[in-house]
Amino acid sequence: MTIYPKLIVMKSKIFTLLLVIISAGFAFGQVKPEQIVFKNVRVFDGTSSQLSGATEVFVEGNKIKAIGPGASKGASKKATVIDGGGRVLMPGLADTHVHLAFGSNPQMQ
Repeated sequence: MTIYPKLIVMKSKIFTLLLVIISAGFAFGQVKPEQIVFKNVRVFDGTSSQLSGATEVFVEGNKIKAIGPGASKGASKKATVIDGGGRVLMPGLADTHVHLAFGSNPQMQ
């Protein structure tokens, strides 16, 4: 019996073991999105001319999950809590500065 068949079997076993280890790493290495709770903030929603009263905003990852009193109920105990001190919180960056005339100005073309 030559050494080559044993080597092939050993390589096959090592390859299988590596696949199992890599798969386990993907399965157990899932990172949960960060959770942030903003408390005591007034929300500017971009559609109303009024700010909300003091409230809570729960954010998970890059998504706003809940807005309103008790919004933090869905957050884990490890969530970062930020006291807004009654300041204004707005989602994303509201675009309030645009130049619509550039397309019709011959000097800008």
